[in-house]
Amino acid sequence: MCIRDRADRVLLYSHVRRAQRAAMDRKPGLALAMLFEWHLALARLAHERELTVTVLERLHNQARLLEAMRSARCDLDLAALHALVAGHERLSEQIDAQDEDGADSTLRAQIAAYGVLVIAALRE
Repeated sequence: MCIRDRADRVLLYSHVRRAQRAAMDRKPGLALAMLFEWHLALARLAHERELTVTVLERLHNQARLLEAMRSARCDLDLAALHALVAGHERLSEQIDAQDEDGADSTLRAQIAAYGVLVIAALRE
């Protein structure tokens, strides 16, 4: 997926920038909310691909469920939060550059890292 429209590009990157500011201000709830907005903005960019939109929406919903479970058990470590934000920034850049292999690799790494956080929280 290429981000062709400048307004779409600005919107996607603005969610990452707002997440970065919130993380720097030690507001993990706001930072995570901006990352979830990023997910929705990304799904809207794929509007011409119905299956892609469906998959992205399901991933978004699953991530929200996992985050609710994780946050009920423990606070998010700031280093982990900064890593999540950085991963979303990297994904934005790779999607924008049409780097499918890079985006796939980054997405898999993000999912694995987040899975570690969720499992650790559930074990507490």
